[in-house]
Amino acid sequence: MSNELKYKEQAFDEKIEKIFNLAEKVDSESISVGNAVVGSLLGGIGYFYGQSKIALSRTLNFRKHVDYISHKYSLIYVITKLGLLFVYDLETTTAVYRNRISPNPIFLTPEATSVGGFYAINRRGQVLLATVNEQTIVNFVSGQLNNLELAVSLAKRGNLPGAEKLVVERFHELFAQTKYKEAAELASQSPQGILRTPDTVAKFQSVPVQAGQTPPLLQYFGTLLTRGKPNAFESLELSRLVVNQNKKNLLENWLAEDKLECSEELGDLVKTVDNDLALKIYIKARANSNGFTSKQEHEQRLLQQHCRTNTRPNANLTRPVKLSLSGIEAGPQIILQCKDSPTKL
Repeated sequence: MSNELKYKEQAFDEKIEKIFNLAEKVDSESISVGNAVVGSLLGGIGYFYGQSKIALSRTLNFRKHVDYISHKYSLIYVITKLGLLFVYDLETTTAVYRNRISPNPIFLTPEATSVGGFYAINRRGQVLLATVNEQTIVNFVSGQLNNLELAVSLAKRGNLPGAEKLVVERFHELFAQTKYKEAAELASQSPQGILRTPDTVAKFQSVPVQAGQTPPLLQYFGTLLTRGKPNAFESLELSRLVVNQNKKNLLENWLAEDKLECSEELGDLVKTVDNDLALKIYIKARANSNGFTSKQEHEQRLLQQHCRTNTRPNANLTRPVKLSLSGIEAGPQIILQCKDSPTKL
């Protein structure tokens, strides 16, 4: 494990130097700090790494073994040639599981990245798949191992079922202790989205705002935007706050970054301040009827502007035109009055 982390550290340093050529510009101490910051921003291990001891039985022969890191579940698998499997938590090196998975010697163990485990081929030619049972592992850790903290951590990291009651209880504990930031982080990462509900938003809304402090509701929405993407209801309530504060530019930025889940209700809200922006939301949400109405209004404004600036009839505007939105053809006609001459679309 230590050698693998050192290799990743070296590769990270080489890539940073190749891209930025820092050695000729700044001192080594500044480079170390910069590496740490960039590594954290990228979400990887960056420049930080450490060593932890994994407890292995002295009565077993581990001279011939293979270990894998499951990035999907943040677990370490250790498989010996004799078919013994050991599973450890990557963050704490806590022993999670051990068992013999094959009575025959193992000679090949290719990784199975898509399922967060590995294949094992034994001397008899059997192909075994070792991975996590998503439906039972959290209950196993909380019940058999009596490790509630690890159970919640596994559930959050792997979005696994089984820790719903524990997560909800922990959320209410943090709220009762006025630890709103920690509660927001827990809710945003809650497994299966069990806390991503209107009740959670209402709970943050109900907290009185203290002078000079960030409202808990904004802390919650900020955490959602940082760690992922708000769902439809959360996007609607967040946008309602922004609209009430006349900060339409934030909506534009979030839509451009695909940070909001578009819905017909969100389009209706945004339409009160910006028809063009609402049209984009309707299209993303595939709200065909409202989207088409907004598109008609948009085209009508363009034609009205044309009529105000051009007093001569335009032959191209006298032809019937069919508008289309998401494959649905336009319905009613629009009649515009340009000066004294009607222009029919």
